[in-house]
Amino acid sequence: VLPGAAADRRDQRLHQMTFALLTTSAAAALLSPTAPRQFFATCVGGLEPVLAAELSSAHIGATAIEEGHWGCRFEGDAETGARAVLWLRSALRVMEPLASAEDVYTQRELYNLARDGVDWPAIITEGQTLGVNAVLAATRSRKAAGGGRPGDWVCTQCGDLVFASKDACFRCGQPRPSGEGENAPLTHSHFTALTVKNACCDAMRDAAGWRPSVDASDADVPLSLYVHRGVATLYRVLSGAPSMHKRGYRSAVHAAALKETLAAGLLLHAGYAADAEGGATLCDPMCGSATLPIEAALIATDTAPGLIRAPPPLRRWADADATLWPRLVDEARAARRPARGAILANDVHPAAIALARRDAQAAGVADCIEFSNDDVRDYEPPTAPSFVVSNPPWDKRIEGGEESWRELGLFLKRHCAPSTAWLLSGNKELTRHLRMRGESKLPIEHAGTDLRFIRYDVLPPRPE
Repeated sequence: VLPGAAADRRDQRLHQMTFALLTTSAAAALLSPTAPRQFFATCVGGLEPVLAAELSSAHIGATAIEEGHWGCRFEGDAETGARAVLWLRSALRVMEPLASAEDVYTQRELYNLARDGVDWPAIITEGQTLGVNAVLAATRSRKAAGGGRPGDWVCTQCGDLVFASKDACFRCGQPRPSGEGENAPLTHSHFTALTVKNACCDAMRDAAGWRPSVDASDADVPLSLYVHRGVATLYRVLSGAPSMHKRGYRSAVHAAALKETLAAGLLLHAGYAADAEGGATLCDPMCGSATLPIEAALIATDTAPGLIRAPPPLRRWADADATLWPRLVDEARAARRPARGAILANDVHPAAIALARRDAQAAGVADCIEFSNDDVRDYEPPTAPSFVVSNPPWDKRIEGGEESWRELGLFLKRHCAPSTAWLLSGNKELTRHLRMRGESKLPIEHAGTDLRFIRYDVLPPRPE
């Protein structure tokens, strides 16, 4: 992950590139079956290299891949985009830019971009629904869930989000933008999204005589607007309104459960792969609801995550090939294969194991995972693990963290030498109780928390 300022510059550069690409071609070329199409896939901060590797895999075959901050830009055709939705494990969304412009700071400037920058009759057909999500990418809004509050404003000079009570930017001193109504600055994601929706509806009313309805949960054409330092980019979302971490196999969510996309990304970063030779045994001795073991089983069986989720809205688009998605689904089903190695999942809480079993069954991988219900101090794996991946308790709200890490360290030394262990933590004080030296650390930005995915080499005891 890049440091804050450098990441901010990279993020801006990627969207500037999108702006340049869109403004050098006609809107009709965006939907041309022969012109290369531009896409952007988002992910948890820190997993950009993992996402880039996935995009370049044989399953997807994307080209011109460039890592950014919280995502990757790539090129391909309609099939490339559909394959990304079907096969990506670490991505949160897959999107295609429709229009972009610089110096978009007010409601009127955004309205003009959304209304005139997109050939809406080619995008949405009569009877289809529309959904719009807006992100105002100011520095402080990245740190606060939900972004700004009504009245907060975005500095047109440095892009920071400033409290409503301030008349000048706290960072650079730029005065608050003035204006009301159409000249009001873009300060709130909800009203910004409404501006895009109104622009689309007005354009369709004038061009075709009807206005699309809005569906926030399952729109036929979900849209996402991203505004960063005056550069506004409007995307249509191939993967749909829900995040791609919602695989569809969870009926309930454990309080400390990892997002499925993060779990899969961590496994891929650690080198766990479907084609691993020798059938390595993976073990999670403190698995909770077993997100890591279930995602490991999906990787081991080469199961495309898109086979589990509901079909994406791209199948319903005006420019979609009706045979494409069914063909790719049939191909993905044929690619599934038995797991080569054992996957072990253990947890001390019976309710967590019961939930894990149910989720594994829903994901179609229950036969790949051996579940057990023991305290880690008493747990003896039926097969010696060669690969340990776990998310031990580290949240300061969870009691017993020190004891958990201490017992985990003893478990690794007793039952897992020699092996490699990868552990996720957001509390460096707790990791000291493991009494092992970390060999490498992957920084992760997730839900406003800085995490570390730490590798430990578990060595056999020294001969006396």
